[in-house]
Amino acid sequence: TIDLKLADWRLTLRVDRIDQLEEGYLQIIDYKTGTTSLQQWFQERLLSPQLPAYCMALSSQPSADAIATLPVAAVSFAQVTKANPTFKGAIDAKSEISDRKELAKHIPLQAWSKQIEQWTHQLTSALYSYQQGDAAVDPDPSTQPCQFCAYSDSCRIKTVLL
Repeated sequence: TIDLKLADWRLTLRVDRIDQLEEGYLQIIDYKTGTTSLQQWFQERLLSPQLPAYCMALSSQPSADAIATLPVAAVSFAQVTKANPTFKGAIDAKSEISDRKELAKHIPLQAWSKQIEQWTHQLTSALYSYQQGDAAVDPDPSTQPCQFCAYSDSCRIKTVLL
């Protein structure tokens, strides 16, 4: 487990896998059996905060663990599917690992540290909103939230999304 401290919050996170690459960087990996969307990391509202939170925790927190002092250069979904197992994610374009073949499906980010700052701002804002009692029902239409909802007959959000 790793800890992430944001604002007044301390989150304990359980990472699936952290690889120390021979170039001296870390790659954070989260196993998924379904489909994943990298676009959810790059919208105004951070819709998929799990891997960005891991990255924030390892990038900004001092640690006694030697591996945690290495820089994070990639965050990856390991899609474990029969049809098309693959890695995809985001990578620090300025790191020496950006040309690795197994990271070919990663979005290269020129401003890696700025992206981590953006994720930190987004997650901190979401935590403050939650702390203030903001619990507005505000689903993202691109995630098709109504598809499996048991309350579709009585939901006021359904009319807003149509």
